[in-house]
Amino acid sequence: MARRLEGDLYTRVGASVLTAGMITWSGMVTVALIWMACIFVNEIIEPSVVRQLLRNNEASKKRLALYTLHITSGSAIWAGAGVALWVTGDPAIMTLGAVLLLGTLMHVTLIYAVSKILVVSVSSPLIIAMGIMALLVVADDGIATRDKTIVIFSVLILLAYLVMLLLTNMETQDEMAKLSEDNARLAREDTLTKLANRRHFVEKIKITQARDEAFAIAFIDLDRFKPLNDEHGHAIGDEVLKAIANRLKASQAIDFAARLGGDEFGALITAPAKLDNLGEALNELSEGLVIPIAASIGPVSLGASIGCACADESLSDHSKLMHAADIAMIRAKSEGGGVATFDASIDAGMLEFAEVESAFRAAVISGQIKAALQPIKCVRSQAIKKYELLARWERNDGGRALTPDEFIPMAERLGLLNQVLWSTLDQALPEIRGTELTLAINISPSQLLSAQFFAKLNSILRTHIVPASQIELEITEQIAVRNDKENLAHLERASESGFSIVLDDFGTGYSSISLLDQLPLDKVKLDHSFIRSAMETDHGRKLLSAIVGLLKRMDLRCCIEGIETAETEAFVTSLGCEEVQGYLIGRPEIIRSKCEWSTLIAV
Repeated sequence: MARRLEGDLYTRVGASVLTAGMITWSGMVTVALIWMACIFVNEIIEPSVVRQLLRNNEASKKRLALYTLHITSGSAIWAGAGVALWVTGDPAIMTLGAVLLLGTLMHVTLIYAVSKILVVSVSSPLIIAMGIMALLVVADDGIATRDKTIVIFSVLILLAYLVMLLLTNMETQDEMAKLSEDNARLAREDTLTKLANRRHFVEKIKITQARDEAFAIAFIDLDRFKPLNDEHGHAIGDEVLKAIANRLKASQAIDFAARLGGDEFGALITAPAKLDNLGEALNELSEGLVIPIAASIGPVSLGASIGCACADESLSDHSKLMHAADIAMIRAKSEGGGVATFDASIDAGMLEFAEVESAFRAAVISGQIKAALQPIKCVRSQAIKKYELLARWERNDGGRALTPDEFIPMAERLGLLNQVLWSTLDQALPEIRGTELTLAINISPSQLLSAQFFAKLNSILRTHIVPASQIELEITEQIAVRNDKENLAHLERASESGFSIVLDDFGTGYSSISLLDQLPLDKVKLDHSFIRSAMETDHGRKLLSAIVGLLKRMDLRCCIEGIETAETEAFVTSLGCEEVQGYLIGRPEIIRSKCEWSTLIAV
C-alpha cells in the first residue's frame, strides 16, 4: 500500500505540472469543465480501487484497469489548479487559484488521514476560505459576468468534491478501524472454537503475573480424541472441539480458557475462592468435560487429562509455569487421566528436561548449534584428507553443557535433526569447497526415510558448489533393520548420485555380517570398542584382524575409530586398514573462521 501511495503521489505531481501549464497557456474553458468531471470520476473509482487491491482473487487485469483510471482522473484533478489562473492576472482570480491549488494538494491528506478529527480540522478552514474567495470574486465589479459564473461554478464543484471526499474518508476510516479490530481479534483468537489462542493465553498469564496476584493455570489434553478424529474425520473432530470449547466457556471452575493447539486447551484460575478450593475446582472442570457429547454421529465420550501448576517463586517465569502444567498433565495422562497438580518433588526432573528442550529449540533457531570438524587420517599418505561433521551446542543461557549424545536424540525427537544438519552443513561446506577434502555426515533412519531429505541435501550442495563425490553418508546398522527394502532403495539412489556410503559404528548394534553384502557400501567404520578389546586381549586382536581382513577381501575400505595412543595407531596400521580417527589424530574443533581452517587444512 505504501508503494501504491508513493506512486500515486508522484504520478499526480508530474501530470499536474504538465497539464496545468498547458491549461494556463491555452485558456480553454472546456478543459476546466473536464477537470471538474474527473473529480467525481476519481471519487467513484477510489473505493473500488482499494477493494480490488485487497482482493487477491480478483483478475489482475481488472485491478490494473481500475488503478490506471484512478491515476488518470487524479492527475486531472491536479491539473485543475491552473484553471483559475487561465484568463487574467487579476489578484482576486489568482488568490482563488491559490485556494484551488491548496485544495488539490490536500487530496492525499484527506484520503489517507488516519484520524477523522484531522480530516475535519484540515478541510473546514479550506472550505471556509474558498467561500470567502468566491464572495470576493462576485463582489468585484471588474470581473466579467462570464468569468464570475465560471469561478462560482468551479467553487461549488470543488466544495461538493471536498464534502464527498470527507464522507468517503470517514467511511474508509470506519472500515479500516473494523478491519484493524478483526485482525487484532484473529491474532488472539482460535478460528475454530472462538476461544483465545496460545498467544493470547501467554499474554494473559504475563498480565496476571505482573499484578503479583495468586493464580493457577491448567493444561487440558483430551483422551481418545485422535482415534475419534482418525475414524470419523476432521468434521466430527471439529464438532467435538467446539463442544468442548463451549463447556470451557460456560464452566464456573475457571476464569479464562484458550485452545493451545490440536486437542489441547488451557485454563486460567484467578478467583481467590476457586484457588482456596483448587482441587474441587479442577475436579468440577474434569467432570464437566467427560460428560458425553451429543455429536452428529451420536454420543461421543472422551476423557480429559488435566495438569495444574500454581504460580510461586520457583515458577515465576511464565514459560516455567507452562512447562510445569504440561508436565503435570503428562503425569495425569500416564496415570489414566483425571487431574494432577505439579509437585516439585516428583516432577522437578521432568521440568528441567522440558526447560532443556525449550532452550534447545531456541538454540537451533538462533544459530547456537555450531559445526565441528574431526580429522580422519589416511594411513598410506599420513595426510588429513577427510573430516567428520559433528555438532556442538554452545549454550549462552548459563545451563549445563550437553554432549551430542544427549542433544542429538533430543533433536530427532523434536523433529529438529534436519535443521541441525542443514545449519552445520552451511557452516562446513565453504571449508571444503574447491579442495580435495571429503566431508563425512551422519544420517539417521528418520532422515533417510524422508521423501524430501535428499532433495534438500542436493540443493544445499549446489548452493555451496560442492559435488556429491566430496560427501560421505555415515549410516548406522539401525537403518538396515528399519524398512530395509525402502532404505536400500534410498541408499542405492544416493550411491548412484555420487555419494559414498559408510556403515558407521559397526559392532555396536545388530552387527550382522550380511549387512556388508546387502548394503551398497564403500567403507565401514569400526567402533572404538574393538580397539579397547584388541589392546587388552589376544582374542580381541584376532577378532579385529579378521574383520579388517574380511573388509579388504570385500573391497571395502576400513576406518578404525578410537585411536588415542601412538601404540594403538601402530597396531591398526599393521592390520592394513586405510583410515584412522581419534583424539590422537585430532579432536573435533568448532569452525571459527575461514582463515583458521585454511591454516589447519594446509597442515
